[in-house]
Order: sequence, then C-alpha cells, then structure tokens
Amino acid sequence: MSNQEKAKALYGGDYIAIPTNNDGVLMVRQSYYDGPIHVSNANDWRAKMDIPAGDFVQLVNLYRYIKENDIQNDWINPNGKNKEA
Repeated sequence: MSNQEKAKALYGGDYIAIPTNNDGVLMVRQSYYDGPIHVSNANDWRAKMDIPAGDFVQLVNLYRYIKENDIQNDWINPNGKNKEA
C-alpha cells in the first residue's frame, strides 16, 4: 500500500506525500477551504500537527523571502550571503 493510500485509509481525503531526506514521508492535507493544514509523518501516524492556514502561508512567505534575498538562515539557507536583521 502506498503512502497516499495509507493516508486516505487512515484519515480520509487526499494528502500530498513529500519524501524527506531521512527516508521519511511528510504528509500534508487541508480538509476544507481556509481550514488548518494537517501535517503528519507517514512512518509514524501519531506524529501529527495542525497548522492554521494563515501560519502556513506565513511559513511559505518567509521561505520565499529568505531564498529570494539570499539571507543566511540555519534551517532554510545556511550558505546565504546576507545576514538576518
């Protein structure tokens, strides 16, 4: 059974399955418009969290800002040339 099928069977609905660099799979889903983003680990279904939609958008915007401005950030862009303010 694929990770997508596992997610559908356990939680219903469709998840986006994102392979990670530690052989895990990050599962991401939004149940309804403007609802929280459900995030879980396909290898451990107990490791899950809900992120409010607005916070998720802020995370994406922060990621984009750091990458576009080549800002050094230990998690997102460790080799960035510019320092965070």
